[in-house]
Amino acid sequence: MLHTTLELCKEENACSEGYRALKKSLPYCHKDTDLISLKHVVESNGIEDAIWALRATVEDSKDFYGRFAIWCARQSLQYYESEYPEDTRVRDCIDCTEQYMGGTVTKEELESAAESAWSAWSAAESAWSARSAWSARSAWSAAESAAESAAESAAESARSAAESAAESAAESAWSAAESARSAARSAARSAAESARSAARSAARSAALEAQRDKFLELLGGN
Repeated sequence: MLHTTLELCKEENACSEGYRALKKSLPYCHKDTDLISLKHVVESNGIEDAIWALRATVEDSKDFYGRFAIWCARQSLQYYESEYPEDTRVRDCIDCTEQYMGGTVTKEELESAAESAWSAWSAAESAWSARSAWSARSAWSAAESAAESAAESAAESARSAAESAAESAAESAWSAAESARSAARSAARSAAESARSAARSAARSAALEAQRDKFLELLGGN
């Protein structure tokens, strides 16, 4: 089991909010130098603070951190390989890192694998940025065109129906149509943003929960 202390957390400049939460979870008589298991940190502060605490452990946490980092990398690998199924550079780097920790490959081999993986990531990032920008532009343009088309159609019908009416009636109909178009744009934008935010939140919560379970699993065997 890995442990930290309040003293070590102070030395590593723990954030005040996290430090207070951890201290509050401990018995009143707890001293700054008394051991705190990282399992306790997970339960009191959450997985993100527990990962941070790996820099402030009494025992050497390098092996634990390496195994946990490799596991996290493998969870993301599926997304990369779904886009680039023929590119093995990222997988090779993760495998090489694991082998390096086991002493079966050299540091030079690891650095070479890391450089290849970095090149793959850089190329993917550039492609993703360009594609995301284009997709966002296309989606927004299509939504706006649809909204404008519907609003203009409604406005045209309103004007046609009001031809026999007074000028003021036609103006009122056009104004209402313009308001409807503006409202449609606002609603579409708000709905898209809400959906995107909810998806991000759900994905982040699921990832943190999985990380928490793996972290505790590794601690149990540490």
